[in-house]
Amino acid sequence: MNTGKSETLIGILATLLMTLGLLFAAIREPARIASDQETQIRTDLDEAMSLYAQNCSVCHGLAGEGIGATP
Repeated sequence: MNTGKSETLIGILATLLMTLGLLFAAIREPARIASDQETQIRTDLDEAMSLYAQNCSVCHGLAGEGIGATP
């Protein structure tokens, strides 16, 4: 009978530990999402700027001002 009580106690403690882990992860989630979005925006902007410099700036100018008679 003692084994059954200790198994129940271990099960309750394991469930409590998992619940606390999930709670901790849920609390941190909004900050993690904001950080990842900021990183993604920075990466996308860097890639877009490189693409523009390589392919578009010849006709449109580095600042998009247009060059020559056809802006």
